[in-house]
Amino acid sequence: EIASNHESDPNTKGRICVTFCVPDLTNSPPLQTTTSVNKHEKDDNNMIEVKLDIICCPPTILSVRTFENFEARNYASVPLVIETDILYATHAIVIWYVDGVEVLRDSHCYTPTVDDVGKEIYILIIPVRPGHNGQGYEEAYRFRNRVEQLPFMPIVSPIRDDWTHKRKKETSNNDLRVLTYNILADLYTSRDIDQHLMYAHCDLDYLMRWRRMPMIIAEILSYDADLICLQEVDATIFDTLLRPVLGARGYQGYYSNKASSQMEGCAMFWSLECFEVAKDEDMHKFIIRDLFGEEKDVQGKSDMDEDMHKFIIRDLFGEEKDVQGKSDMDE
Repeated sequence: EIASNHESDPNTKGRICVTFCVPDLTNSPPLQTTTSVNKHEKDDNNMIEVKLDIICCPPTILSVRTFENFEARNYASVPLVIETDILYATHAIVIWYVDGVEVLRDSHCYTPTVDDVGKEIYILIIPVRPGHNGQGYEEAYRFRNRVEQLPFMPIVSPIRDDWTHKRKKETSNNDLRVLTYNILADLYTSRDIDQHLMYAHCDLDYLMRWRRMPMIIAEILSYDADLICLQEVDATIFDTLLRPVLGARGYQGYYSNKASSQMEGCAMFWSLECFEVAKDEDMHKFIIRDLFGEEKDVQGKSDMDEDMHKFIIRDLFGEEKDVQGKSDMDE
């Protein structure tokens, strides 16, 4: 009867009706007394009708990613980037909070400031689409570590200002600033043999990627380079930190793994303010050896071969022997 009334009511279209039967405990016999109840008998006063909206394919957050899964150290001036995978949604709104106060809305990137030092950072992610505001499908996350001031480095910090001065873009159209940096792959600092032999003089905390890599990001960004060339880049560091953060700062990048079993290689990033994005059909790959033009002579030897000589390293050091036959090096 309830179902038939529900279907015939035009105001309930697109909804489902759930009916709960609440027993009248005041008139119920004691629990130990056996009795039979006719399930067809009901008291209208004990019926509750609950209407639930049926939403087809609600906007859903499938995954949320950030460097070290919210476990990394957070430094002032080092951007934090959130990446999301969503389903049945066109956009994920990310709202940033610092100690409970909203500081940025609808942005996947937030850069902590000096005023944020000592405070906690939270985010609220809302998947939305036209006609649905995502209410009821939000997810909230908290970064484990409070914001810290960027550590002072005795060697680098005093001289950094000489190389990190900001350029005036309008007067530097003919300038190209190139940065090259070997960032020391994490796989070479996380092994026991590295920590106890090669880097035994370093505090173990200084070798951890969740501290070291955000500091490297700060160093790279401080130079405001047009072209960034990095060596010893872990594949995972490129995917989870370098690509998202530098991408949020207007760079596009490419990673090439070494031709070995080691999961590290080289990465290059270029500023989209300075370079145009190449189309796939315009991109070509070359073997480095093929980029060097060389002409072969009649005998089949190249000009490069003519200029190449082999030496024993000892022979490269000029030494004169004295009368007794001893060299200056022996002395």
